[in-house]
Amino acid sequence: MIATEQNPFAIAVDSQTVYWLNGDGTVMSCAKTGCGAPSLVATGTAVFYPGRVITDGTNVYWSTEDTLYACPVGGCTSPILIADGQNNVRGLAVANGLLYWGSGDAIESCSISGCGDSPTTLATGQFIAMSVATDGTNLYWTSSNAAVRKCSLASCTPTTLYSAPFDTALSLALDATSAWIWHVSTNYTEIRRVALDGSGSVNFAYGSGYGPLAVDATDLYAVGAANQAVERFAFGGGVATLGTGNIRDMTIDSSYVYWAIGEGDILRLPK
Repeated sequence: MIATEQNPFAIAVDSQTVYWLNGDGTVMSCAKTGCGAPSLVATGTAVFYPGRVITDGTNVYWSTEDTLYACPVGGCTSPILIADGQNNVRGLAVANGLLYWGSGDAIESCSISGCGDSPTTLATGQFIAMSVATDGTNLYWTSSNAAVRKCSLASCTPTTLYSAPFDTALSLALDATSAWIWHVSTNYTEIRRVALDGSGSVNFAYGSGYGPLAVDATDLYAVGAANQAVERFAFGGGVATLGTGNIRDMTIDSSYVYWAIGEGDILRLPK
């Protein structure tokens, strides 16, 4: 256990530290090895799911329903306002000095120094943009019509990699060749592997989840079992349950899996 007695909605890690966003809008931090008392990074307005938090190792970035903020990882008394007036912010990614997120049916971007209520709109007509990720060259996102799309960070002309118009595509994780998504249909829920080059997609596993995904060279990690378990799917076969509870978010680094549960704990376990 890293920390307890919190109300975490989202979690992120850098090389040394775990960060999380609490329901009251506070951003907290703790050494990866654990701490007696978490450190306050910043205060903010109350957050309701699906608030997000990410870090690039220099700053922490987080979202409420309509506003995005930033603060140095060491903490700040007045968070930087990145953008406000957004529409149910979903997903959050950072690359090359820019933040990217979904706002209603649009994909937006903004300098990490802020742009007030005038972010740059990269794409519209995305139904509800659900998740956003980047590999530093391209931006990828999922939408509520079960689409996976990408565009270049240099010049965004969206390309559809996968689409199932009557379903929903939720969480998104990237590796060097694939986008991994929760694909939710009226009849089933599956983890689907979508080729980044647009050459096709395949079913990876069936489940009952729709929570965060993470991937490394040997395994896929998923919040499954109706968001009540952290599961590890080995590419060579086999599924292991790493933890249970009311899982609100999950992430990985090279050695550990980290997750936040609604019961108030921040946890980690070796991969």
